[in-house]
Amino acid sequence: MWPQIIRLLKAQGFSQRKLAESAGVDQSTICRIADGRLTDPRYSVAVALIDLAGGAERLAAEHGIQVAQVVPAAATQGQGMAHA
Repeated sequence: MWPQIIRLLKAQGFSQRKLAESAGVDQSTICRIADGRLTDPRYSVAVALIDLAGGAERLAAEHGIQVAQVVPAAATQGQGMAHA
């Protein structure tokens, strides 16, 4: 699921560096998420990536990605993260 979310974000114009800055992690962490070596990112990173992708509802409706089981929906509904 996480590599798919990274691919979607990259298709929207985010670089790994920008994703890392937005999520508050090193670029190497985003790289490990993207290639599947890091399958369970820290909660704050997961929330940031979901938010950047438009939220859990959008991921489910438009891309068939269900993240509600991983991150509670209430945590992904706020729009406090900066977008590129």
